[in-house]
Amino acid sequence: MAYNAKNDGNQLQSISELRNYTIESGDPDPRGWHVVTSDGNRAGVVEDLLVDTSAMKVRQLVVA
Repeated sequence: MAYNAKNDGNQLQSISELRNYTIESGDPDPRGWHVVTSDGNRAGVVEDLLVDTSAMKVRQLVVA
C-alpha cells in the first residue's frame, strides 16, 4: 500500500515506501502491535507508519 498525504503542509509518506528510513535503534517499532480500544476491544493491527519527512517524525499509524 502506498500512502502519500498532506498534513498541515507537511508531506506524510509510508515508511515502507521510503528508502533509507528506519526506526531509531533502541526505539520500539509498533508494526505488528495490536490496537485496543479504551473498552478493551481489538481495533486492528498496526501495519505501517506515516512519516512527516520534513520533521523526520512518525505522525500517524496505519491500522488494519
